[in-house]
Amino acid sequence: MKTQNHLKGGNEYGTVCPKTGAKLRPVRYIKWLLPLTGLAGLVWFLIRVVPKPSRATYPCQRVVAPLASGFVVWLLGLAGSTVFVRKARRHWIRARYVVAVACFVTAVFAIWWSAGMTGRDARAGYGGIFTPIDPPNNPMGVGKGVHPGRVVWIHDPEAATWQKGSGYWWNDTYTDPDRVSQMFGNAIQWLTGQTTDSGAWESIFRYYNQRHGKDGAGYQAGEKIAIKCNLNQCGSHGNEGNKSYTAPQLLEAVLRQLVNVVGVAPSDITVYDASRRVPSTLYDLGGAGELAGVRFADTQGGNGRIKANRDPDAMLQPSDPAVPPRWVPDFVSEASYLINIAGLKGHVLTGATLCAKNHFGSTWVEDGWRFWPGNAIHGHVNAFDTTQPWGQSGFSRPARPMGSYEALVDLMGYKHLGGKTILYIVDALYGALHMGTSVRNSPKWQVEPFDNDWPSSLFVSQDPVAIDSVCIDFLRSEPTMTYIAAPDNYSTVDDYLHEAAMANDPCSGTFYDPDGTGFGLDSLGVHEHWNNAVEKQYSRNLGTGDGIELIYSVPLEYLEPFAGDVNDDSAQVVLAFRDDFEANGLDAWLATDPNVWQIEQVGDTNVLSLTAQSNYAPPHRSPFNINLVQDVVVGSFIMELQLNSTVDEHPHRDLCLFFGYQDPANYYYVHIASQPDDVAHKIHVVDDADRTSITDHNNNGVTWDSDWHTVWIVRDVDAGTIEVYFDDISSPVMTGADSRFQLGKVGVGSFDDTGQFDSISVWLPLQSNGGASPALRASRPVEFGDDGGVVAGTLGGA
Repeated sequence: MKTQNHLKGGNEYGTVCPKTGAKLRPVRYIKWLLPLTGLAGLVWFLIRVVPKPSRATYPCQRVVAPLASGFVVWLLGLAGSTVFVRKARRHWIRARYVVAVACFVTAVFAIWWSAGMTGRDARAGYGGIFTPIDPPNNPMGVGKGVHPGRVVWIHDPEAATWQKGSGYWWNDTYTDPDRVSQMFGNAIQWLTGQTTDSGAWESIFRYYNQRHGKDGAGYQAGEKIAIKCNLNQCGSHGNEGNKSYTAPQLLEAVLRQLVNVVGVAPSDITVYDASRRVPSTLYDLGGAGELAGVRFADTQGGNGRIKANRDPDAMLQPSDPAVPPRWVPDFVSEASYLINIAGLKGHVLTGATLCAKNHFGSTWVEDGWRFWPGNAIHGHVNAFDTTQPWGQSGFSRPARPMGSYEALVDLMGYKHLGGKTILYIVDALYGALHMGTSVRNSPKWQVEPFDNDWPSSLFVSQDPVAIDSVCIDFLRSEPTMTYIAAPDNYSTVDDYLHEAAMANDPCSGTFYDPDGTGFGLDSLGVHEHWNNAVEKQYSRNLGTGDGIELIYSVPLEYLEPFAGDVNDDSAQVVLAFRDDFEANGLDAWLATDPNVWQIEQVGDTNVLSLTAQSNYAPPHRSPFNINLVQDVVVGSFIMELQLNSTVDEHPHRDLCLFFGYQDPANYYYVHIASQPDDVAHKIHVVDDADRTSITDHNNNGVTWDSDWHTVWIVRDVDAGTIEVYFDDISSPVMTGADSRFQLGKVGVGSFDDTGQFDSISVWLPLQSNGGASPALRASRPVEFGDDGGVVAGTLGGA
């Protein structure tokens, strides 16, 4: 039975129930549900995100964002439509019929536009939120590198400071060459576990040569090196304005290292993109000084550039017969080594363009007039269904499902490309929305730790699968990166990484043999996705598997006093304790006042929070808020943790770290404060008396702001030294000397402020006999009495 509408006197009575025939009262407010919900969503989004832009990545904000943006668009469309309807009416009355019709059409368009826009995905009308099919921390494949599966991420916010409208991003004023050089130097050292640039390069070359039957030899004079840059947007030999391409400062850092540290002759280095043109900002680097003589090659040649010509004997035979063969340039086939410098970008076909796809600019196809893979190859990398109306690639291709042949794997495994690559670098100083978007038209990143700034980062690895896996995780966590997934959340962006990691036994069943030797590829590297976008932990970080290790703070082997050579067979430190507060509550902790300590959720992670002043009276003038690791006692140690001060700014705004703890009247602590004075921002000892400074050196205080900061304490009992680092491992903010308490507990807290703590790790140095330095277990849990004394248990028990 159909329902009926009854109108009386122009007033709506309602509808008729199909079962009883009774008239139903209309639900008069349903029509306002969407606008009101959108308004509420907009208010909530602004309240939460404006003070801290990184909150835009939180799940709740991703849910509310479409409602908020849809409401704004609906409001604009409604306002515009109303204005033009009124104008149409006025013009019609005045017999201006043509203008009236035009205004009416504009009003209709405004309504249509707002309806169309509100129906689109929240992420710029194209991208969805890419969700991998494999669960977090589920590694596949075999890690590559001196430290297998290691990827180094270096972030320096001061390296990339260009603001739109203020010139060119590649100018040294905005992209600091000294900082970029330091970032790259740190990256290769951390990657290899070496403490010098020369040691890092020696390790890189020896690792490669050992795997290629050269008995672990280092670089030999006369060997040629090719450097593939990402110049996809470069169509001329000019400076190319604010287009996105490899940063000159990064290329300069790499070239100077090769020439000055490794000893490569400039004429033995070729910088190229065989499918595009080398801009003057890169070419000019080889014009003078120690870099004079570096060769540059591109698709056009001329103006000092070499024209890329294929080597007819260097043919890549695709593993799928539907894909045409390809050739590489002669300067690539003749090179002994290759360095791959990619960019951090989305892509309208593949979802992401990183190290693997960077080699599209290294190949020539027979039906093309230049070095460019062409339509025939692009159809074998499609991660999106570009046959849909939202397709913006220019190619009409269906999405290729997981477990498909991947042309990128052939590039990654071919002997003259991935097969001779010694180092993979992703330039993420500025990033780009997708392969065709300039820096000027690309958004700054919202996700932590970028917080509405440029990524200002470098990624470096010896594992081609691992580095692309990590960069895809970064891209999918950033809400402004709209091309990582399709609007319906269907994307196969990481299929090529599955295929590459399992190239010896891929899901597609493809026999990957790009060299045409009859011998298939082995695993090209290790793939997995991190645990979450806040912690960014992979299986090697968590100690749960042989997958990826993401290093984004200084590696353990770099922390004094335990620095030195590290090899694959031994480590210099051993983990004694770690707590990220995700699983075990506060079982491992002993607080002077448990009532003021609790675990709180911040975003997608848990942290230890000090919420108020402790109800605790120490026997001497010393901190009131102390929480100790209950059953670990250490001598020499390294402690790393994340800190966040949660009080308003004042000179003594502080958080404290404790060590050598014997009892409430005997211990050391570090007071980290905004401004130093006689008692603030110092290393202190409490020795049966009020705290006393044992500080040799301290800086002018720290900037707490409202962000998280990384702190290290490094103590060497034998030398009597204590060092404190705040965010920057290059130099300590405080040093001190004392050795009266050889062993003791470690902990966190504050003198009289509040704060939060997370990711607390304690490492011990290995002794010369291979055993760990003492990490003594208490015979039973220690308890504090009302007067602050230890009433049960022992410290340093057997």
